[in-house]
Amino acid sequence: MSKNAPSVGAVVTVCLGSGIAADGTASETTHLRAVAAIELYQALAQSLAQTGQHMTIIVSGDGRKEETPAKRAKLKTEAALMAEILKKSGIPSRHILQEGQSRDTIGNAILTSVRYLHGLTPRRLYLVTSPFHTTRALASFHGALGDKWEIIPYPCAVASDDQIRGANEKGGIDWTNAFFQGINPGDLPAVVKRLLEKGKPPYRRLRRLNSFKG
Repeated sequence: MSKNAPSVGAVVTVCLGSGIAADGTASETTHLRAVAAIELYQALAQSLAQTGQHMTIIVSGDGRKEETPAKRAKLKTEAALMAEILKKSGIPSRHILQEGQSRDTIGNAILTSVRYLHGLTPRRLYLVTSPFHTTRALASFHGALGDKWEIIPYPCAVASDDQIRGANEKGGIDWTNAFFQGINPGDLPAVVKRLLEKGKPPYRRLRRLNSFKG
C-alpha cells in the first residue's frame, strides 16, 4: 500500500496540463482541461458523498519553458495553475493533488503513478485531456498502471489549435507505443527504468525516479 493511499479517493481523476501562456497563466487548452475536471467532479460529488467517498483530482504537468533554476522557481507549473482553477470553483484543497515535474504525456503517466497511484488498490480513473490527445494519453496510463485499473477518457472542449495539434499526433502515438514495447502493462519499475534511459534528459535528475524500486 502506498504511503499516499489515505489522500487518494475511491475515484481518481487525472487532469493533464497543456501549456502555459506568455503571461504565466494557463493556456487555453490547460484551462479547458481544468474546467472539464471541475464538471466531472461536480457531476459525481453528490453520489460519492452518499457512500462516504470522494474523488481525488490529480493535476499533472510542469510546462515551464525556463530552465535556469532561479528563474524557473519563480514560475507556476501547469499543475499549480490548474489547482488554482479547481480551488476557485469550490473543490476542496484536500481533494486535489499536484504532480508538477512531468515534461510530456509519458511523464504525466509515470510520475503520477510513481508519486500517487503505485501500491493502491486499482480503481476507476478518469483521464481528462483533449479529444485529439486521448489515444496517446490512454496508452501512456495503461502502460504505467496495467489492466486492473479502469481508465476512462473524459475529453474536454475543443481548443482553437486542436486541429493543428491533432494533425501531428500520430508521431507521438507511435513513439509511445514503441516506448512500451516489450514491457508488461503495469510493470512500473521497468517503465521507470525505460523513462530514465529514453525519456527527456531532465527526468534523469529527478530523485523520485532514480530512487524508485517498486
